[in-house]
Amino acid sequence: MDKPASVFLEFDRRNPSVYLSIVKVIARNSLAEVGDLWVAVLPVKSYSLADHQFIEITANVIDGKGKEVQMQIWIPRNLVKAILEGKADLSAAFSFAGSGTK
Repeated sequence: MDKPASVFLEFDRRNPSVYLSIVKVIARNSLAEVGDLWVAVLPVKSYSLADHQFIEITANVIDGKGKEVQMQIWIPRNLVKAILEGKADLSAAFSFAGSGTK
């Protein structure tokens, strides 16, 4: 869908994946440890539910030169917990996790 959205993801800390590394780059300020889980909110420009195994997202990422570039990522559906369409202020989304984000 060609709409801005926020994609909520959940990762198991005991069994990290390559997707967690990608998310750490995209969602630096929206990543928190909660018990045995990492939770993240990815601000995306658009997403697609056309594939049955993956959700395709398009996000803006700052590259090594400080330039904003657009990146397409296919994330397994089992990592996606929710998609919130539209623009939203999620600055307080992880207030329950305290200030120990990494």
